[in-house]
Amino acid sequence: MSDPITEFIQKNMEADLQQLLLSASKYPDIPVPFAVNQIAALRKVKAKIPSWFLPEMRFPPMISVEQSSSELTARFKTSLFSGCRMADLTGGMGVDSFFWAKSFDQVDYVEQFTEIAEAANHNFSVLKQGNIAVHAQNAEQFLEQNSNHYDLIYLDPARRDDRNNRVFQLADCQPDIIQLSDKLLARSNQVLVKTAPMLDISLAVKQLEKVKKIWVVAASGECKEVLYLMDNEGVIPPSEVQITAVSLPENPTPFQFKISEEASAQIQFDLLQSEKYFDSGFGAFGITKKVQGH
Repeated sequence: MSDPITEFIQKNMEADLQQLLLSASKYPDIPVPFAVNQIAALRKVKAKIPSWFLPEMRFPPMISVEQSSSELTARFKTSLFSGCRMADLTGGMGVDSFFWAKSFDQVDYVEQFTEIAEAANHNFSVLKQGNIAVHAQNAEQFLEQNSNHYDLIYLDPARRDDRNNRVFQLADCQPDIIQLSDKLLARSNQVLVKTAPMLDISLAVKQLEKVKKIWVVAASGECKEVLYLMDNEGVIPPSEVQITAVSLPENPTPFQFKISEEASAQIQFDLLQSEKYFDSGFGAFGITKKVQGH
C-alpha cells in the first residue's frame, strides 16, 4: 500500500465515512472507496485484533473481517499446540495462521479466494511473520498437490452455502470435513476442527468418529468457538471424550469433564425469590443450575 493512502487512512480514522465517499473528488490521487473500506475494517480490528491495528494493513471484504477469529480466541487455541509444521486449510483473513506461526516453525496458509489470500500475504509481510507460506487454492486442491506430513492440520469450514445463507451442519460446510477426514488424518495425526457453537456436540463426535478432545471457548460471556481434536492414535468411546470449557479473558481456568460425566450429572433447579435476581433481568424469578460434584 502506497504512503499517500496510508497517510489518508491515518488522517481520517475518526472521520465520517459517508462524507468521505461523497467528497471523493477532492482526493483525485486516492482510491477513496478502497481507503474507506480499510478504515471501516480497522475500526473493527482495533477491538477484535488489536495487534493488527496498523494503517499499512490491507483488509479483504468486510465479511472476512467479521468472520475472522478474534485475537483473544486465536491466542488461546494456538497456545494448545506446537511443533515443526502445520497447515491452516481455511486461512481466511489469516488471523489464526498468524498466531499459529508463533507456535510452529512453518505454517502453510491455504485460502481459495485469491483476493483474500493476497491481502493475508501482504499483512504477514507487514507484521514481519516470515514463516508462513501462502497458497491460493482450496483445501482439496492443496491436499492433492503436495505430500507434506504435518504436526497439526487446522480447519474452520465456511458456514455459508452457495446462496450466502448460514449453515452449521458439518456436511453443509465447506470443505466437508466428514468426506475429507481420512485424507486429513493420513497427512497428520492431529486434526483440529472449529465448528459453529450451535452444532450438537454428540452428533459432531459421532460424525467425526476419531474425536479425542473438545474445547468450548467463550469470550466476554458468549460462546465463540467449539474445537474438536481428531487423533489417529487410538479411537476412544464417544462417552470418554474430554470436554474443556474455558471463558476468556475473565475466567481462563478450564472446567473439564467427560461426555459420560455430563450425561450422568444430576441437575437441580432452584426458584429464587431474591430481589437481586428480579433486578438482573431473569423475569419473574431467577434460575440457577447446580451440577452435582461441581
